[in-house]
Amino acid sequence: MELVNYKPWHYEYLMMITSNGRLLGEDIVKMYALAYSFKGQAYTIKDNGRVVGCAGIVELWPGVGEAWTVLSKDLKGNPFFLHRKTYRIMRNLINKFKYHRLQAIVCPGDSIATKWIERLGFKKESIMKRFGADGSDHAMYVWEN
Repeated sequence: MELVNYKPWHYEYLMMITSNGRLLGEDIVKMYALAYSFKGQAYTIKDNGRVVGCAGIVELWPGVGEAWTVLSKDLKGNPFFLHRKTYRIMRNLINKFKYHRLQAIVCPGDSIATKWIERLGFKKESIMKRFGADGSDHAMYVWEN
C-alpha cells in the first residue's frame, strides 16, 4: 500500500461503487470530490496501483475541521498501516492548522468504522436522526484538544 496525492476522481470512483454514492447521485458526489480538494487536506491510498481509499480533513472554520474517509471493500492490505498513517497525518494536520475540534460522521451500523474512529481518539457526541441519504441515523464523533 502507498499514499499518493488526492485527486477528485479518486473520491468519485470510490463513492460511485458504493450504495451511498448511488443514493447521493453523481452531481453531489462530484461537488464533494472538488470541495475536498480545494477546502482541505486529503490523501489517497493505493494498493497495487488501484485506488482503495481516500481520507482528509476539511476546515469548516478556523479551529474546527471535519474528518472524512471513503474506503473500498477491496482494501485488503495491512490495517495497521492504514491506522498508523491516518493517525500520523491527522495529528500533523491538527498541529499545522491548530484544530481544537475535529468531527466525523459515522453510520452506527458500521461496526468497523465505529471501532476505528474510536481508536483514532474520537468520542461519540450525538445521534443525527435520519441524516443519511436513505433516511438512516448517523453518529457524530468528536475529537477535542
